[in-house]
Amino acid sequence: MRLSLLVTLTAQTNKDIEKAPQRRKEAEEHLPQYLALIDRLKAAVGLQNQLTTLTTTTIPTTEAELAEAETKLRNAIDLLADAKRKAADLDEDLAGLRKLGIVARDVKTATEQIARQKLRIGTLEGDLQATGSTRTSDDCQTDIDKVAAAECVCDQVASG
Repeated sequence: MRLSLLVTLTAQTNKDIEKAPQRRKEAEEHLPQYLALIDRLKAAVGLQNQLTTLTTTTIPTTEAELAEAETKLRNAIDLLADAKRKAADLDEDLAGLRKLGIVARDVKTATEQIARQKLRIGTLEGDLQATGSTRTSDDCQTDIDKVAAAECVCDQVASG
């Protein structure tokens, strides 16, 4: 049996030796294709390394930076909304102060008119006492009201 196995192996080896030049020729013909494939695989390894770097380092870092920027943006939007509310409150306060200034000016004007009227009343009372008039204080008040109305009309015409 060993002999037959040895004979079979020898025969197979002889056939392989006969086919070797043909196989070598086929391998040499395919060699440029294999070398091109090896070059493409080497390039693919470089791309795989870049992809690995992107997925393990660059993308997570960028996502973290984006999340931080979005948080800062939301905070800035909230601050802007607060600032707008405060500005609106200040505008309302300013409008109130302007109205108060107008009221204060009107009060000052009215106070000045009252002072003038009191002076005129004092003058009229003095004139009445000096002349021995029999007019009543109601009569004097009616005269004062007429003078005050005339003065208001004069003031309105002057300011208007």
